[in-house]
Amino acid sequence: MNVLRSLVLVPLAALLVAACGVGLCKAFGWNLHPRDLLLAAIAVTLAGELAALPQLLAFDQSAASLAQAGLIGTVIHLLVTMAVAGVVYLAFHADLAFTFWLAAFYWVTLGALAAGFIRSLRVAANQAKAVARAARGNSASASPAGGQER
Repeated sequence: MNVLRSLVLVPLAALLVAACGVGLCKAFGWNLHPRDLLLAAIAVTLAGELAALPQLLAFDQSAASLAQAGLIGTVIHLLVTMAVAGVVYLAFHADLAFTFWLAAFYWVTLGALAAGFIRSLRVAANQAKAVARAARGNSASASPAGGQER
């Protein structure tokens, strides 16, 4: 369920970057480059949503499996961002402003993704510890000595 939270956090992080960037551009009187802002936001949001797929599709929800899925997710985020950026540069002849917007969106959404991945990994590790504790407790009470070893 924590992966679903990442699916919501990525667009929210992109909106936060856009709002802060628009505010800074207005405050300093810089050209906003709205087309570049929109293209970068779409590219990185798409990459962030695709990056959550490995954790959604993980075979089991063990800590090792989720750690690998998180690593694969961050690689997907990077590769999809760069692929879409290449297409945008070739198809739309984007300005240098696109690169700056893309960098801002990339790093913030990467942080949101990593936070979601870490949270799901911690939940899985805590669940594994609880299962191990419960198994130890059940095996101790089932032993013939009543849980006391000599």
